[in-house]
Order: sequence, then structure tokens, then C-alpha cells
Amino acid sequence: MSVSMGSLLPPDLLRRLAGDDLDAHLEKVVLLVSVDEEGWPHPALLSYFEVVAHDARTLHLAIGNRSRTARNLRERGRLTLIVVDAEMVYYIKGRAREIAPRMDASPEDAVFRVQVEHVLADRSREEESSAVIIAPITYRALDPSAWRSRGERIFRELRSCHGDQAERRA
Repeated sequence: MSVSMGSLLPPDLLRRLAGDDLDAHLEKVVLLVSVDEEGWPHPALLSYFEVVAHDARTLHLAIGNRSRTARNLRERGRLTLIVVDAEMVYYIKGRAREIAPRMDASPEDAVFRVQVEHVLADRSREEESSAVIIAPITYRALDPSAWRSRGERIFRELRSCHGDQAERRA
């Protein structure tokens, strides 16, 4: 059962998405669900390099600028980010707005600012002990050094991205 955490990222999730201990989360996936033109959920997978929390209310995302996800965010602006790890799941509901059509670090990616509106948490509890999440969704890079180098450039740019500066570049 999900529990409302309010309209701010809780401290553990804020630290994780701010890049604290990024190495511990490099192979983990963050699921983004946008809303398509017919009202259906549209899933996309992001890495922790592509999601950066600036504070408990604001995230920046790197999204392929020609992707259906980017189009959905431009047209409807609503999303849910799903963070899954052992014995823990967070659902971050928010509104996204494109602030840069391309990144210096990755010209094929646009930058979206997300205002967090609601955070839900699912945590394993004793009364639900018949099943628990035992591992996050993960992936493996085919060329780890190239993937990490590109990812670190994207992460640094998102981390240094502040709304006014990014919007002036747009």
C-alpha cells in the first residue's frame, strides 16, 4: 500500500537523486511515465545520470529531444517518476516544462524542469511480508567507459543547470 509523503522529496530520496553516492546507483533504472495524446501511460527508462534533484521540490531531466516522451511532456507536462530499490519504491508525481531544447553535453537531449507535486512511498512492512521487492530494475552498459563518460557530462550539466540560465539558452 502506498503512503503519501507530501509534496517534497523525502531526505533519503533527495540525497539519492542529488547524486550523493552516485556510484551505488549507476546501473539502476528510474522509470518515467508520461501521458500520451490518447491519455495512455507512456513508459521510458532513465539512468541516474539523467535525473538530478536540485532541492526537495525541483528536478531536472535529460530526455531525448525528438522522443515521444519529450513530446508528451511538452504537450501535457504531467509525469510520474518511479524509483525502485530493494524493499522500497517511490512514486514522484510532477509537472514538467522544457527549459532547453538541447544540452551541450548531449545535443540530442532536451532539459526538462520538474516541479514535484506529490510523492508516494511503498515500503515493505511486516503485515505485507508475503512478498517484497528484492532488487531494483537494472541494466548493463555495453561500453561501460563511454557510457559513464557521457553520463557524467550529462549529470554535471543537469546539476549546474539553474532555471533562469537554462531558459535563456533555450
